[in-house]
Amino acid sequence: MNTFHPNNIKRKQSIPHGRDLTLDVMKGYGMLGVFMAHTETIPGFPYRKIVLTYCIPIFFFLGGYFYHQTVNYKKKLSKDFTRLIVPYLFTASIVIVYTFLFSYHFKMPELLKNALIASFWGSGFSHNSYLWGNIQPIGPIWFLLALFWCRIVYNIIMTKAKYPRIVCLLIAILSTVLDYYVINLPFCILPGLSCLVFYMIGDMCKKLEMSIPLFIVIVACFILGVLFSHISVTNCDYGFYPLDIICAFGSTYLIYLLSKGTARVKYIGKFIEWIGVNSLIFLCFHTIDLDCSISKYCHIPRDWYILLPFQLCLYSVAVIVCHYFKMTKAIFSIKK
Repeated sequence: MNTFHPNNIKRKQSIPHGRDLTLDVMKGYGMLGVFMAHTETIPGFPYRKIVLTYCIPIFFFLGGYFYHQTVNYKKKLSKDFTRLIVPYLFTASIVIVYTFLFSYHFKMPELLKNALIASFWGSGFSHNSYLWGNIQPIGPIWFLLALFWCRIVYNIIMTKAKYPRIVCLLIAILSTVLDYYVINLPFCILPGLSCLVFYMIGDMCKKLEMSIPLFIVIVACFILGVLFSHISVTNCDYGFYPLDIICAFGSTYLIYLLSKGTARVKYIGKFIEWIGVNSLIFLCFHTIDLDCSISKYCHIPRDWYILLPFQLCLYSVAVIVCHYFKMTKAIFSIKK
C-alpha cells in the first residue's frame, strides 16, 4: 500500500479530475474543522489556528475546482440562489422563530431585533471595520452568502474580463482591505469577493501538476503560516496575506492527501464522505445549534472530544430527517 510521504509523491502527480470519493471526504473534513473551530482550544496546542487554515478555504477551493464557465447568467443566478440562498433563508427563519418565542417568553424584545438584523446582514463574526463592524453575526451560514457572491462574480469575470486571473486577484485584495479596515457590507459581499482568490486557485488546480519541490514549498508555507500568522476568512483577517493564501492551499492539499488515505478505510471513510455529501445540511443545523444554544441547554461541555461526538449525532439525525420530507429535500436540493 502506498503511503503519503513526500518521497512517494510522483513527479508531475495531478489532482484527479471530476467528482470522486476523495473530494467528498475533503468536504467532510472541512465540516469537522468548522465544528472544531467552535469548541474550546486545547491549552498549548494551536489546533484552532490549524483548522482555520483549511476549514473555510477548502470549500472555495473545491467550488473553483468544479467550476464550469457559462454565459447563461440568469440560469446560473437562479441555480446558485436555489442551492445557497434558499437554505440560508430556511435556517435564518428557524433562528428567528426560536428567538421570537424565547424573547416573548422572557420579555426580551432586543433579542428578536438582534436576530432580525443578523439574518438580514449575514455577518459571520464581528469585524474590525470602521463602519458596521459590530453587527450582530448570524453564524456559520454566512458562508452560503459569501459563496453565492463568489460564484456569481467569478463567472462574470471569467466570461467578460480580458485578464480574468489578474482581475480576480485585484478584487480579492481590494475586498479584503475594504472589509477589514473600512466597511462591513450586508449580505457578506466583501468576504465573498475576498475569497475569489481561493476559488480561482481551485479552478487552476484542474491543470496543476504537483511536484516534490512544489509540495515542499506549500508544506513549508503551511507550517510558517500556523506558527507566525493567522487566517480568519470570516472577517477578512489575515496576518500576512501572501503567506496565508499559500498556507491555506498547503493545508488543503494535505487534507487532500489525508482524504485519499481515509477513503480506503471502509467505515470511517464512508462516514466522513457522508458528512461531505451532506455538508450543506450539517452547516445549517450547526448554525441552528449555535444560535439556539441547543448544546448549551443540554449541558454539553465545549471540549472538542465531548462536544464533537454530540454534534455529529445530533446533526446526523437532522440529515436523516431532512431526507424523508419533500420540503427539506427541495430546500437542500437533495437528489435521489
